[in-house]
Amino acid sequence: MFKIYSKTISILTLAALLSCNHQPSDIRQEVLPGSTPLQSQLSSEVSVQPAEFKSFEEKIILNGNITAHNKVDLKFERGGLLQSFDLRNGDFVSEGTIIAQLDQQELDHKEKLLLAELQIAQLDINERILLSGGEFGIDSTVSEEQINYIRIKSGIHKYERQIEELQFQKSKMIVTAPFNGVVADVKVRQHQVVSPGEVICTLIEHNSIEAEFDLLETSLDEVSRGQKINISPMSLPDLKLTGYVSRINPLVDENGLINIRARISGSTRKLFDGMKVKIEVLQQSEPMVVIPKEALVLISNRQVVFTYDTTKQLAQWKYVTVAHENDTEIAISEGLGKNDQIIVKGNLNLDHDAKVVLINEGYVRD
Repeated sequence: MFKIYSKTISILTLAALLSCNHQPSDIRQEVLPGSTPLQSQLSSEVSVQPAEFKSFEEKIILNGNITAHNKVDLKFERGGLLQSFDLRNGDFVSEGTIIAQLDQQELDHKEKLLLAELQIAQLDINERILLSGGEFGIDSTVSEEQINYIRIKSGIHKYERQIEELQFQKSKMIVTAPFNGVVADVKVRQHQVVSPGEVICTLIEHNSIEAEFDLLETSLDEVSRGQKINISPMSLPDLKLTGYVSRINPLVDENGLINIRARISGSTRKLFDGMKVKIEVLQQSEPMVVIPKEALVLISNRQVVFTYDTTKQLAQWKYVTVAHENDTEIAISEGLGKNDQIIVKGNLNLDHDAKVVLINEGYVRD
């Protein structure tokens, strides 16, 4: 009986030993109160950089469009047959260039008749000067009273006025460029009959291209003349332009909006009138703690930034309050000091007081 019991004890002891030696490796050790988890004993690699204390460039994102300050619809004041017009959309013209011309045959014929009548009247004047004792063709050889009477009797004043009126009417049959510009929105063709006031095309002065956008009146204190803005066309998102607020319309519309215009610096050759653009209004804040955007993480729906304790070589989280943000940076109003070392990489899986190893020690400020 004793032998059987002894063998049973030995078998159980052996089984227990084998069980301990073959325990699955993925079973975690139980963490007792006051002890440190195995994971927290491992060091994570992180990148660190100092927080900056500076003015923060806040961005207000708005939609706008490209418009030309100098843009005019060209038209005739009188109607007729379009005799000369050979421009296409996108053509450049210089100031004073003839854009279009109506057929003037009828007025040219009338002008020839009036010029003939003018010559007859002048001949009559010269004969009257001679009969009055003067020299043929020289007005000064008779008195001022005599020459005025002679000119009135000849009817020359009437013909001169008629010719002036005719030339004025002919000037209405020619459209010239009021400034250097690009032709756009052509609406007519050569040999077409046009009506008085009918638009033939639009002329745009490309050097006057501006960005136009509307701003809520409640945000008016955030914009001032000369303020810098960023401009990017919706159709060309990689094209980045700089503008400066040039005009603020002192009128609030029925929707509570104020119209703003900004001149664009640099080349505008890729911009078309009416093009949709994204506007970033840049606003400088008072100096505050500014950190890279990637340094901010959410833990239990709270905003947290990990800092580096240079003495203990540990990561420590701090709850923060974000005051402003843009594409690359955030401004912190509470929770950080301007001398804090901020963990910007390797911060997504950290715990408070986690051991860390710096991979950019040269950037750490004492």
